[in-house]
Amino acid sequence: MQTMRMLTITFNTKIDPWEIPKFRGALAEKVGYQHTWFHNHKQSDTGEITGVIYRYPRIQYKMFGQFPMLVFIENGIEEAQHFFNQDSWNLKINNTEHLLEINRLDVRKYNLGVYDQTFRYTIYKWLALNQENHKKWGQLEGIVEKAAFLEDILVGNILGFAAGVDWKLDARLSVKITEIKQMKEIKFKGVSMLAFDVQFSCNAYLPEFVGVGKGASGGFGVIRKQVKHRK
Repeated sequence: MQTMRMLTITFNTKIDPWEIPKFRGALAEKVGYQHTWFHNHKQSDTGEITGVIYRYPRIQYKMFGQFPMLVFIENGIEEAQHFFNQDSWNLKINNTEHLLEINRLDVRKYNLGVYDQTFRYTIYKWLALNQENHKKWGQLEGIVEKAAFLEDILVGNILGFAAGVDWKLDARLSVKITEIKQMKEIKFKGVSMLAFDVQFSCNAYLPEFVGVGKGASGGFGVIRKQVKHRK
């Protein structure tokens, strides 16, 4: 078993989900581009963006209902000081000035591990298919085949998250997709992609709001626990 720290900050300023990239860019500019965990891009000595830093994002930007949320993971929590030290929390998003006010701040420590029991989750806006997998997906006909195909990808995405936070699994990871709730075509960085909302069970304990897969830093592939509703 391994522990993982997470800080989540939810603001009370409403924005639209499609504004998350603008929110991310405005906040990165606010704290300063030299703090690369906020944007994961390489910079030249003159401050020019020169490329992408390929690593698991330890600062993630998401929506909680209609409100933006920041998620800081492990050493990303120490980076939060660059936000809190600002004289003003005003952000300009799409030429509209927003005054960020914190609605909720939570610090939690998660016990990551693989267990003899299963846990139920939903993953939202999951960009499961790259160009190669999208072609393979189109050739599958049966629901069982498609679910198994997605399960293999999800296992890989969760293992990618584990590697990104230095979590060494001590047992085999098992994932079972129980329902494909929604498939929706979206634009991601100008490219059409399928975004999935999927329910699954897993023998690993996963933190809520953590992102996996492509676009994890910008609100895609968000994992939430399934909640049983009372009748």
